[in-house]
Amino acid sequence: MRSPPSFNLAAAITTLVMIGTSPAVKARADVGSPDPGSGEATPFVNFSELKNSVVSKISAANARVWLSTDFLTDGDVVGALHLAKYRRVDVQVLLGRSKANAYMSRLGFLKNQEIPTWLKPRNFMPTMQSAILSDNQLFLIDGDLDFMTHRHNFVLRNATPAQAQEFGAAFQSAVAEGLDVKPTPVPSVGRAGTSGRGGKANVPKTLPQNYQAAKPNASHPHVANGPADQTYKYRRDGHARPEGLPQKLPKALKWKEIEKIRKNQTTAPDGG
Repeated sequence: MRSPPSFNLAAAITTLVMIGTSPAVKARADVGSPDPGSGEATPFVNFSELKNSVVSKISAANARVWLSTDFLTDGDVVGALHLAKYRRVDVQVLLGRSKANAYMSRLGFLKNQEIPTWLKPRNFMPTMQSAILSDNQLFLIDGDLDFMTHRHNFVLRNATPAQAQEFGAAFQSAVAEGLDVKPTPVPSVGRAGTSGRGGKANVPKTLPQNYQAAKPNASHPHVANGPADQTYKYRRDGHARPEGLPQKLPKALKWKEIEKIRKNQTTAPDGG
């Protein structure tokens, strides 16, 4: 009967050390893509909890907030960036190429608040979906900062200092490349020529080519002579009312109808 082979602890340790220092592992670090699996991980069961954590990380920054994400739609995150800029923190944003101008993207708000926003270069850390460098601490997120997402699980990882340095260097290179992006203009709502919010549309009237203005009647200057415009324009200048035109409005006023009903009810016999 054969005896089981003995376990050589020294040989196993030597093998692990050789794997950890192999050229394949070093090559991954050389391309500037931090390993998202390292560091302390915090799971979240919905985007709302993740958003609250991201806002707290941004609010805790004193010197800089460099954010990189493919798709940014959440208003609370953008509001935290705006408040950080108001506190004179260095705020800069990198957005993905495909979704920078997608529906509900906050690119327009970032531009309006004069927050420097650029496009990600094509070779910018492809293994990272979202990252936040708050001062010298880097946080990695396995998803976009999109409040419309249907995902129910997210992970936020605390990156190592080496990863934070790599991300900072890559971010500076991307900003130096200066891939500017402009928000897509929002189409105007309503008819052309509106006078502003709540105003009426200023649409010029189009008249037929053979149109001739009706001349006023000499006896009654407010009555036109044209056969298609036999109307009386009521004014406060005291002119006499032409014959055949009603003096009262054709419809009875609502309050008069109510008053008439009340009078009929008061004059009706008891029990009627």
